[in-house]
Amino acid sequence: MPELPEVETVRAGLARHLTGRTVECVEIFDPRPLRRQEGGPDASCGS
Repeated sequence: MPELPEVETVRAGLARHLTGRTVECVEIFDPRPLRRQEGGPDASCGS
């Protein structure tokens, strides 16, 4: 589990590029984080 300073560093880096925008699609490289998502990895926008 990442520690808060690491998470905040990633959040700040993403915020520079994503604030005010809408993420319409993502590419999933590792399906493990989606185990609990309804539909699993097949529910992603690329499928």
